[in-house]
Formats: sequence, C-alpha cells, structure tokens
Amino acid sequence: AWRAASLKLGLALGRDCLSMSGYRAGVALSIRQRVEQPEKGPSVTYARIEARAPVSIGLSARKRPASLGHLLHGPVGESCQVGVSTADAAFDSLVCVEAPLPSATAVLGFETRKLLREVIIAGGLVEDGKVQGELEGTMEVVAPKLMESIGACLELARRLSLKEEDTCAALVTNAAVDPDLRVRRRNLEVLAHRFPLSAETAKALDAALGAEDPRTAFDAARLRKGPIERECLTRLVTRAPGEIPALALQFLLDEYPTATLGAVVTMALESEGFKVQSYTDGA
Repeated sequence: AWRAASLKLGLALGRDCLSMSGYRAGVALSIRQRVEQPEKGPSVTYARIEARAPVSIGLSARKRPASLGHLLHGPVGESCQVGVSTADAAFDSLVCVEAPLPSATAVLGFETRKLLREVIIAGGLVEDGKVQGELEGTMEVVAPKLMESIGACLELARRLSLKEEDTCAALVTNAAVDPDLRVRRRNLEVLAHRFPLSAETAKALDAALGAEDPRTAFDAARLRKGPIERECLTRLVTRAPGEIPALALQFLLDEYPTATLGAVVTMALESEGFKVQSYTDGA
C-alpha cells in the first residue's frame, strides 16, 4: 500500500522506505509512517501527512476547547485569543482559526469550511498554512484510509492558498453565494471595511441592497451610504419584520437626522393608503 501510494502520487520514497515526499498539484506533500510492535497484540502503524499551501496566508486551525466554544470576537478587524469568527456558528464552535483578516474570511468559503471541519474532526490541524493529518491503527485499518486522507489534506492545502490580489474577489464570491446568510453578511462587512474604494465592493453592496433577507439589505445600506441606501433604509423602517425597523430607524436618525423623520412619516402614511402632499413655505 505504501509503495503503491508513492507511485500513484508521483512522490519519491525515502531511503528507509518509510517516507515519501514531493509536489502534487503545486502542493508540497510529505508522508511518513512508523510501525510499533507492542509486547502483546498486533503491530500499530502511524502515518503522518503534511501538505503545505502554495501561497500561505499564515492560517492555523485546531479543535476549539469546549469551554471556549461560545467566545468569539465580533467587530471586524479585531483579533483575540479565541480566534477568527466566520459567522458560521456550527463551524466556529468547533474550529479555532487564527489568521490575518481579511485573508481568513476570504479563504473560508463554504466548501473550505466543510473540508477543514472534517480534517479537524479526524484529528488533524493546520499550522501556519501546513495541513497535518494523522492515521493510527493496524495496517489493515490504516491502508484503506491512506489515499483518502492524503487527498483531503491536499485539497485543503490548495483551498487555503490565496494570493493577496485575489482577496477582494474571494470576498465578493462568498458574499454572493455562501449558503449561510450570516457568512454572506460577514464577508460583505469585511469587504466594505478593507476594500472601501473598490468597484467590486460597490457592486457587491448594490446587489445586497436588493436581497430578500432584510438583515442583509440593512447591512448593505448601512455600509454603502448615500441617497439610494437611505431610501432602502426608509423602506425597511416601514416594511421589514423583527428588529430591523428599529435598527434602520436608529441608523437613519444618527446619519440623517434632518431628513429622516419626514420621509419615514410619509412612507408610513402612504403604506396605509393615505396620499401625502408636499407643501413649501409661501405656497
């Protein structure tokens, strides 16, 4: 199984035939095994897999201690001892990620979070861009799992690779397609804070203004600012469910105190079927 794996992967076997290394799809890959023979029972095989991202962003990830599962930082750009928040509650409660923003948010799209979670559950971790996986058991147990584990580590290392110039585009994609609305909003917020002058940021915010999710529309309007965004916020005050009307009204009053009250009252009356006529002094 060991020699067959090296041939299939195109890796060079070490002199001791217990290790192999090389490059696969641009990822630096090394695998080492050792075998221990206890006094009683069958021998135990240990296999360690290491795959390094081609362009590392310095990301590290490991299983989060249960006692810290609820402690995650909120404001964009801040760092803390308990890791980066992706806004995916299930992922964040299990995996502690340490990496610079906005790169961490950009690389942790849905499929990457899913794969990273699987690697962590299987006992692996990521250290400064290097994905590490381990297998342990009898040869009969380890051999069938070897290629699958190598494949998972390779794919994760590839996904954790990101060039600085591709960060903005990755955030835009996540903000548009991630299945988790909270993650979409998180990417939108990081995008607006880190690339405020980008045309791609403006397009992403404009698209989010028309989102069916009121919270997404509110966040986009709050981040975009301007006449169109003010109109969107005013609509949310009169039509959105839950807490959004209060949030939108408070933001409008803070940002546009002189223009807000009349506009909100007018829209509220019109929504009830009243016709509102504008008057000017001296008319």
